[in-house]
Amino acid sequence: MENKTITKREILDKVVDLFVQQLGLNDDSVPTDVNFYQEYAMDSLDCIGVLMEIESEYHISIPDDKAKEVCTLDQIVDLVAETLEGSGCKVA
Repeated sequence: MENKTITKREILDKVVDLFVQQLGLNDDSVPTDVNFYQEYAMDSLDCIGVLMEIESEYHISIPDDKAKEVCTLDQIVDLVAETLEGSGCKVA
């Protein structure tokens, strides 16, 4: 993804899509600021599945210690943006 510009909105749209697919939800019902472990009774394997799909989609590697800290979609978007920026991608 080097030298490419991507917006946080594009990241969010992809994260929501993957999240909805993983949990079989309606995308209208996905708030980005609630704890998805509590709101959707997710477990760590569900989250790992979403993060692995994100890593595959963006060709990035999210450090395990940082992945363990996220519990909202907003936090995932920020983590993906930070990881992409670290790999040379511009995030707007």
